[in-house]
Amino acid sequence: MDRFGDRKTIIGILMCIAIISMLHFITPVESPQYHDVYDRLYYIPIIFSAFFFGLRGGAAVAAGCGMVFLLHLLLQWQSHAHHVDLTGRYLEILMYLVVGALTGALSDLGRKQRRRAEGAYEKLLDSFEKAKESDRLAAIGTLAAGVAHEIRNPLGGIKGAVEILAGEFGMEHPKRRFVDILNKEILRMERIVGEFLDFSRPQEPCLAPDRINNVLKSVLDLSSKNLRKNNVRLKIDLCEPDTTFNMDSNQLRQVFLNLVLNGMDSMPGGGELSITTRRRGAEIEIDITDTGCGINPDDEEKIFEPFFTKKQGGTGLGLPICRQIVERHGGRITIRNRSDAQGAAAMVVLPIRCAEESEAV
Repeated sequence: MDRFGDRKTIIGILMCIAIISMLHFITPVESPQYHDVYDRLYYIPIIFSAFFFGLRGGAAVAAGCGMVFLLHLLLQWQSHAHHVDLTGRYLEILMYLVVGALTGALSDLGRKQRRRAEGAYEKLLDSFEKAKESDRLAAIGTLAAGVAHEIRNPLGGIKGAVEILAGEFGMEHPKRRFVDILNKEILRMERIVGEFLDFSRPQEPCLAPDRINNVLKSVLDLSSKNLRKNNVRLKIDLCEPDTTFNMDSNQLRQVFLNLVLNGMDSMPGGGELSITTRRRGAEIEIDITDTGCGINPDDEEKIFEPFFTKKQGGTGLGLPICRQIVERHGGRITIRNRSDAQGAAAMVVLPIRCAEESEAV
């Protein structure tokens, strides 16, 4: 229940108590049959508050009703105590407290069980959605593998034929440029086929001790020429001392290279690419942020879907493959717009629970 609903409920309970108490005070004690009814009416706000606010609410309202009722007994009934037995009415106050506490405890128990049931349902629903996603990805992977295999064989034949043609046409031949175009397109098709196969048949990580900063430095060495060419400034903050732990360096290098190139592509006019690593307990966090155009809000939920891409000539498999690699390392990857709306931020979190840790030298 929201705060406005809580306020309305509390006001209703207080008004109910006030009306019952007023009836007690304005009804003469010479009409005990009416007072017997009013005594029982107090159970309505007590049970109601216990149902909505649990043990504390039920006990508080029961205590409040008991105090008002006690005041009524002391002011109006005490003078008649010599010919009226008030024991039953005083015991009624005790019953208010018992009913309020018991009903409130049962309400709390029911609310807790309902929360557990809702949590179990959400987990079941999440598992069901993941199972559906796994089945869908498996079907896509099977199809992709089949297509890639069918393309790879004739592609090898075409590549061999082009190599023969390259020997026939020297560098100065007017038709040499067509051979070069064929070579370039064949390389592009090989890359696409390779991505299809990587996605459809992901390899288990071959774990060996290494340092994440070493992997990132090698990625920056590979991409430094392209970064300078595109006027991208680097801002690097790598945690020291670094930690050695088990990882597949080649696979992670593929992940970080993809993220760095994506960040560079989002800044066609240049900008700043920041790479930060930090240790948080038993995990290593790697942030790669850019000052580019960011992500279309409508696309944020789709960026890890296979074949979804806004990049010209892209296959839409780069990020899904990155996610596969990170998850097979027991980690997680997220990509979102920066909080200052000045670009996008990718975060990779890797566990080091199986690590052979050592301090950097």
